[in-house]
Amino acid sequence: MTLIPDRFYKQPKEREHLQIDFSARLEEDETISGIEMCECYDSEGNDVTDEIIENPIYDDTSIWFWFKNGESGSSYNLTVRVITTKGAVFEEDLLLIVQEVVYGKRKEEEKTMSLAISDIRLIRWGRTIEPEWEHGVEVTAPSAGAALVTKTVSPGMTGYIYGFFIAADEANDFRINWTSSGNSKSIRIPFGGKGALHYINHSALNEGAGADAGTDITITNIRAGNSGIVYQARIFFVEV
Repeated sequence: MTLIPDRFYKQPKEREHLQIDFSARLEEDETISGIEMCECYDSEGNDVTDEIIENPIYDDTSIWFWFKNGESGSSYNLTVRVITTKGAVFEEDLLLIVQEVVYGKRKEEEKTMSLAISDIRLIRWGRTIEPEWEHGVEVTAPSAGAALVTKTVSPGMTGYIYGFFIAADEANDFRINWTSSGNSKSIRIPFGGKGALHYINHSALNEGAGADAGTDITITNIRAGNSGIVYQARIFFVEV
């Protein structure tokens, strides 16, 4: 089964063979060259990889693994990270949910399930929220310090960065920039060569230093891009 959503359900006694397909992110002549991480944790943060995940393998475009065991009513956070032949690093975070089904219906009542969705978001992101992408357009030969993507925090809100995507056809360094409590903040991201980096985490990159209302969150390139070289970036973001 190919996983398209960010969560998957099974019953306790089922053993499902799952696939995560990265082909949409791979460039021409680029393939997966290894699995950097395949780890699974329960809702209390305990490492249950050996109990829940079996035999992770990969081919040119996908990673495959068995989803087994688990207790009914429990959820498990799976993080998979792969590297490619062109040096890119791709990461997917999935919520694996074990739920007993009786006569085609889940044992829990709809009210319980409604609460469970809120709990799932809290487990996944540390808040009962769902981040969204802010997409930047392709930029050719950007000047030094150019904003490849910008997200303005709404009035009365605080902004949190849960991930980013950066692509460039050459080596450069980048910064994620924001303002917290009136102070400028940044995270430097070095690029040793052409490629793309897609990053998402359960914890916000600026946790404890949320972006101030009315300010911009940007991703900028540190050095000017060379003639004809294309850059692009996006931010995985939420306001609370």
